[in-house]
Amino acid sequence: MRSGSRLIVFVALLLTLTPGAFAAKDWTAVASTGAIDGSSLSFFTFNGPALTYLTGSTSLTPVIARYNVTNTFDNNANPDMPGWTTLELGYSAAGLPANAVTATLFQVEPCTGSQTVICTADSLAGAVNMCSSCTFPAATFNFALHLYYIEVVLTRPASNLFPTAKTLRLF
Repeated sequence: MRSGSRLIVFVALLLTLTPGAFAAKDWTAVASTGAIDGSSLSFFTFNGPALTYLTGSTSLTPVIARYNVTNTFDNNANPDMPGWTTLELGYSAAGLPANAVTATLFQVEPCTGSQTVICTADSLAGAVNMCSSCTFPAATFNFALHLYYIEVVLTRPASNLFPTAKTLRLF
């Protein structure tokens, strides 16, 4: 009798824990964690999670930041091939035209450094506190064969406008 009760409890626990054990593992970053391109060092700022132009800067040169994408060992059968299909960019672009904030996902060949664009998420004109996304096939990532990064670019037509990148997510 005790064995039967233990088996029932074990099976119940297994069924309860299984969905959590196989939950997808997203890759995430706040925009303030990026590596800033040398050309942007004198006119960018971080504010909490956000990346934007430095207040008082008159520069119209783009702010560029890069984010290394690491393997989260997703629930896919092959842990080097996460089942991600979406790049999401959180941003604000008040008073700005479309594409003032972009996030481009790149695949990089080891040793050669050759790059391939996977997809680009672009901001909408004038959007405030929005998310934009782009999609790609589930079999795109293979950490056993390639490296990956995201490049965020902020652009503005006038120095009184402040495009802002806030978040990045792969899921």
